[in-house]
Amino acid sequence: MIATDKSQSQRLLACGVSADTADITPAWSLSALLDILPKELTGYRMTHRYEPFADFVITCCAPYFINGYLQLYHNGKKYVVDYDWSGFLGQMPCADDPIEACVLAIELLAANGYDFGKNNQEEADDGNDE
Repeated sequence: MIATDKSQSQRLLACGVSADTADITPAWSLSALLDILPKELTGYRMTHRYEPFADFVITCCAPYFINGYLQLYHNGKKYVVDYDWSGFLGQMPCADDPIEACVLAIELLAANGYDFGKNNQEEADDGNDE
């Protein structure tokens, strides 16, 4: 798979990801997805997680915090999106292909209030400062 399929693209739009960030209209390549995901999270409060043996996000009993840099790797079975989630009580976003793993990570962050439209615009603005 070289880009998101129609279902994944719809899921990204539902998370507030701007269609303008799609680099293979109307789909996102792996490179574009990695650009959309925050490069670092510091003290990011999480109250939703993936249940280890479920395909949906649940609400946690107590919040936890993410601190770390974006990592995408293959753990020998699945592709995993990781932010050094120490103390993480759920399943890290993982899938058989890296594009789906990134889409799951975006959905998880969106479920926890991450504003992809606002935060990606701020990163673009920061890159244009002279």
